[in-house]
Order: sequence, then structure tokens, then C-alpha cells
Amino acid sequence: MGAPERSRDLRPTASDWGLVGLLQTPTARMHPAGSLGLTYSRTDPYGRLSVVTQPFDWMEAGFRYVDVSNQLYGPAIAGDQTYKDKSFDVKLRLMQESAWLPQLAVGIRDLAGTGLFAGEYVVAPAKPRRPAWNNAFAKNRYVEISQELE
Repeated sequence: MGAPERSRDLRPTASDWGLVGLLQTPTARMHPAGSLGLTYSRTDPYGRLSVVTQPFDWMEAGFRYVDVSNQLYGPAIAGDQTYKDKSFDVKLRLMQESAWLPQLAVGIRDLAGTGLFAGEYVVAPAKPRRPAWNNAFAKNRYVEISQELE
């Protein structure tokens, strides 16, 4: 009796940001069209709640609400309330994967929001049909939150 066959098609999973990815890194993979998801992740000091949709097979979009637990809005504004950030993300597939070419996607993080977690990226798997390795070029703007709030 041989070992059972396993599918090589791994299901896409949500990153900490809500869109499909690995931990905090985006990937070119996407959910099927018509998908809708709700995710929550906690990576201290950030708690992220995201609503993500896949309206078309080539587009993934999400809205995210972030609680920054180590920063306050300020006593003059909201007393002891922790800092909150809202943002909108989008990822577009530019090229479908083939036997010889990888899937290619571009994305913008924090497209409509405060810009606290803003970033743009181009991403493709290192090898077609092997979703665990990704090549990415990203331009991110991660700065000290205290600098943003001053």
C-alpha cells in the first residue's frame, strides 16, 4: 500500500495584514473570486482586524483597523484611549501562473488611510508551482509611531 497522494495546490492563507500572504509578507497567490474573509492578528503592539474580499479573480481588497497598544491618542483628544489606524489595501494580479512563468502581482498597502503602514510591492513566487518561496520588491514606510504622532 503506497502513501496517499497529496495535492500540490496549497490553499492561500491570510497574512497579518489580512490579504493573502505569509506572516507579514505578501504573496502573489489569491483566494477564488467571490471570497470574503474576516481576520484578526496580534503582533505586539499591533492588533489588526481586517475584512478582505476577492471580487474578481485578479483583485483582492481589504479594509483594516489597527489598535496600537503602546501609543495614546493623547489626553487632550481621547484621554487614555490607545492609538487607532484605519487603512485600505489592494492587490492586483498582473500575470497568471503557467508551467514556465510565475504568477505576478502588485499591491498597495494603506492606500486610503493615515499612511502609517503605507507600502507598495511587486511579488512573484521564486519557482512556478512552488508557493513557499517568494521574490518581492517592496517600498515601505514603516517609521517610529512616536514620530508619526508628533
